[in-house]
Amino acid sequence: MKRIKTKLLVLAAICAMGAGSLFYAQTNVSKEKIPPDTPADVRAEIKRLYFPRPGVRVKACMNLGEMGQRTAPAIPFLIGILDDTNSVRLRNGESTTPGKAAAEALTKIGKPAAEPLATMLKKNDKHWKGRKWAEKALKNIKDSLKMQKDTPSIKTPLPQQTEPKIDARLYGLKYNMHFGVNGGMYPDISEGEAEVYAVTEQLDKLGMIWLRHPGKGTTWFEVQSTRDTWNFSKLDAVIHNNNHPWVIEVYGALGFVYPFDVPGSLTMSEYLQQLGQEEGPQAIMEFIRTHSVDMDNLKKRADAKNYVRTFVERYKDRIKYWEIGNEGIQAPEAYGIITNTYTWIKEVHPDAKVLITAGAGDDDVMFQIGLDAFDELLANGIRDYFDIVNIHYYGNIGGNFEQRLEARIDNYKAVMAKYGRDVARKPIWVTETSTSSHVNSVLSGQSSEKIQAQHVIKRLVVFSAKGAEKVFWHDYHHTYQGNKFYKCNLIDNMQDRSGPKPAYYTFKLLVEKIGYYKTVETLSSDNIRLYRFTTGPQNKPVFVAWSNSSQEINLDLSVHIGTDDSNPHPIIKKVKITHIIETRYPNQPETETAPITSINVSVSPIFIELM
Repeated sequence: MKRIKTKLLVLAAICAMGAGSLFYAQTNVSKEKIPPDTPADVRAEIKRLYFPRPGVRVKACMNLGEMGQRTAPAIPFLIGILDDTNSVRLRNGESTTPGKAAAEALTKIGKPAAEPLATMLKKNDKHWKGRKWAEKALKNIKDSLKMQKDTPSIKTPLPQQTEPKIDARLYGLKYNMHFGVNGGMYPDISEGEAEVYAVTEQLDKLGMIWLRHPGKGTTWFEVQSTRDTWNFSKLDAVIHNNNHPWVIEVYGALGFVYPFDVPGSLTMSEYLQQLGQEEGPQAIMEFIRTHSVDMDNLKKRADAKNYVRTFVERYKDRIKYWEIGNEGIQAPEAYGIITNTYTWIKEVHPDAKVLITAGAGDDDVMFQIGLDAFDELLANGIRDYFDIVNIHYYGNIGGNFEQRLEARIDNYKAVMAKYGRDVARKPIWVTETSTSSHVNSVLSGQSSEKIQAQHVIKRLVVFSAKGAEKVFWHDYHHTYQGNKFYKCNLIDNMQDRSGPKPAYYTFKLLVEKIGYYKTVETLSSDNIRLYRFTTGPQNKPVFVAWSNSSQEINLDLSVHIGTDDSNPHPIIKKVKITHIIETRYPNQPETETAPITSINVSVSPIFIELM
């Protein structure tokens, strides 16, 4: 009720001001004049110059300025907003206007804007409100061009790469894999490159699965500890000599923390280590949450731009999929971080695919907070600054567990549908989900290694059937007691590469059976959950089934199989059943044959193939 009253008061205020006041001084050039060959990201920002809120128009100007000369199609639209005098207060406390922001953007675009600005100044008299900013922008451009002419070009080399580019033949088919793992798979580089390569060899045994979260040594403040100090040794060792498809978080797994705001002479890594020792791990997380890079601060934005462009340039021949940070969608600075980072990635790697940062999905409450933040970002115009929707969801495994998994995808689809067909059609990836094997997990509730193995199938299959294009299990290696993800891992001991759990072998079986599936269809979700996947060049069907009841139920699969017109009975008489692995020893799947009309189904998922 309070929210409704607030909206009514705002509406009344708008009416009192007059309808024109909020829309005053939008760019006076028609939208229809946007050239058809304008890059999509540039077009999106031009359209935001027509947004009713002046703060959004200021942001659009800033983003266009960061894109450089490729934003030449935006020049007349920026000139058209130079007389916009609506005041906007930035997060750093400074005030600006869309007109001033447009002038700064034109200055950054440079030479292509000089002649249009000069023409506009000749056409308008001295009383034109935009004259001040047009004159300033033109002067800055001329000064910059003169400086470039008088100054020899100096190019700062990137940190040296030690590995060749990827074989182009590996760049396509591997991306058809649907499943992956993440969670700091790799040890610290101080343990030696041999240890890193050994983990890659172990991961290879699971198949060419997707990987995410390389681990320690890959956050912004670890890669670039000072403005002049870069350390790509961990990432080089992980990414080179590795043919798996990757999702790389541009800023790392620890949010968007800005590396250079550290008291004294400490690096950010040293400061966070000291903070943890003095105040505990929660203090570290709170610091990270409250110290995201502020894109309204020109110096910090320049640092972020340099970092992102350097990072992507280094790995663009091996990495196609980039994620804008980990679980930062509700950060106050999220809009600026997402729009700028997406733009910088695309400038360096136009063919890249960018995942929006996700919200934390430990439980239903946290999930909803992230979903609301996603909705708000879309309302503010984020739609053109991500290619793939990114979901994290764990949740307690009690009750109607599978239905809640389905509902989480439906929740996102409903929000996406509000913002048009283009948004609704964007792919959805679930980059974090899992069930712990701990007897009384904080994250999952009561569980066991047997239940965890079952949930490898249930989570990944349910999410896939609801439309998730890729699904990642979190996580791969051992986790520590006290961590909320304790015993979510597939392998207990990373150091000596031993201790695969039943979930590991079941995940491997899943990849072998349906990792490269072409289609998936839900056939039943009542007493028996039954799914049909097609795989291989012949579109071979593979069925996955389990019971929603603690009792075994008989499944007649024949009703889902085609029949011969001359024979009312199914052509197929028998099926091959493959059971998942629910114990550490033996760790090979058991198989059996059964009549197609009489298949015993329990809570433990099975794979069914026609014979």
